[in-house]
Amino acid sequence: MDTLIAANGCDSFLTLNLSVTSVDTFVSQQGNTLTARQANATYQWIQCPTTPIIGANAATFTPTVTGNYAVSVSINGCSALSGCRNITITPTGVENIDNQANISIYPNPNIGEFFVAHNLDFAQVRVSDLLGRIIHTQILQQENTSIIKMISAAEGFYIVSILDKNNQQVGQFKILVRP
Repeated sequence: MDTLIAANGCDSFLTLNLSVTSVDTFVSQQGNTLTARQANATYQWIQCPTTPIIGANAATFTPTVTGNYAVSVSINGCSALSGCRNITITPTGVENIDNQANISIYPNPNIGEFFVAHNLDFAQVRVSDLLGRIIHTQILQQENTSIIKMISAAEGFYIVSILDKNNQQVGQFKILVRP
């Protein structure tokens, strides 16, 4: 309460009821998942510095690409922006697309050289890029582990197909090359 004195000497009382809304912009991170701590709010996730992510308006957000992310939190007419967090999406290793035989491919990711372990009488490796272009073929030794060397392979994903003696596919894997 405050007392004011008018020009004519009379006093008046002024009461101001002030309500301050505090917006919590804390963001926790578990793996690649970001979670805004403020409850009962509206959220808009942003790719920093200022690009809203369409449809990303829940308290939790899991980015699918590497980048810096923040959230705008709004509650009771007040909004605040969290700090940006860097999220790095790391591709997974071998993905068995099809593995009818007992075949192993390692390491993955690799630098353009990897091993194929198999127990087939005859096997052929065919490596294709994601556009389907064959970039490497190799006959494998019988029931053995062979090294595959893709000379000058560019960074990226490749499909490794394993064919048996009847030219039938018995295994298919996705690998990542990081020279």
